[in-house]
Amino acid sequence: MACRAQDVQVRVPPEVRGNLGGTVQLPCHLLPSGPDVRVSQVTWLHVDATGTSRSVAAFHPSYGPSFRSPKPGEERLSFVTAGQSSGTRQGTETELRDATLALRGLTVEDEGNYTCEFATFPSGTSRGTTWLRAIAQPENAAKTEEVPPGPLSLEPVPVARCVSRGGRPPSRISWSYPDGKANDSLVPGHLPGTFDVISLLTLTPSSQADGQNVTCKVEHESFKEAVLLSVTLAVPYPPEVSISGYDDNWYLGRSEATLNCDVRSKPEPTGHSWNTGR
Repeated sequence: MACRAQDVQVRVPPEVRGNLGGTVQLPCHLLPSGPDVRVSQVTWLHVDATGTSRSVAAFHPSYGPSFRSPKPGEERLSFVTAGQSSGTRQGTETELRDATLALRGLTVEDEGNYTCEFATFPSGTSRGTTWLRAIAQPENAAKTEEVPPGPLSLEPVPVARCVSRGGRPPSRISWSYPDGKANDSLVPGHLPGTFDVISLLTLTPSSQADGQNVTCKVEHESFKEAVLLSVTLAVPYPPEVSISGYDDNWYLGRSEATLNCDVRSKPEPTGHSWNTGR
């Protein structure tokens, strides 16, 4: 993005992303203009989430850098290029046209619009605004969910858990198993401004679900590609009973007529009984 006052232009990116706790640079350059244009001062302004605007950094060709605001403050801010030369004046004209600002120990409170202003003579003030966002890459894990002991039923139960911790913004979680339902919850993470996303896969217990491989897919803007986590389900399910042996050719006097009671369950059944239905 380039903004101009008369023939003077300031170039800044529309958005900059930085990792929480890390160092981020806010680029700002005064584009080449006529030889008669001189930089009088460079100022950085921060507008936070509440709409409050304050000056956080300034650079003067003779007096050097100034960081008047307590937040982020001198201990966390520095000009990357301006003022790096030695000599009576604090920087060459080329350096003064590069007002890139470095911010260390990025926090959520540092987010917002940052406006870079060049006061020039004789063209006046030119500015450019960039949006700073703080992000955090989450840590991810998936595991089977132990079904609590008790009477088995056909009510849906949680069978797998996928957790994405410490992300900013929150991660997006999906499951590959079409017969299940995801129940997601969002809670604050261990660092201020981060989030933990917890996704429980629930389904109706059955022999078809037991032993299935399912995949938890975690997406986040800090990833180059989605994270895939595989889980093998261990699902207790109530007895599934069928009777075999009848061949549609039973008659009085036939010998060796046998009916089998076929049962599948997890855990294995402890016993069975027959009745005639009378």
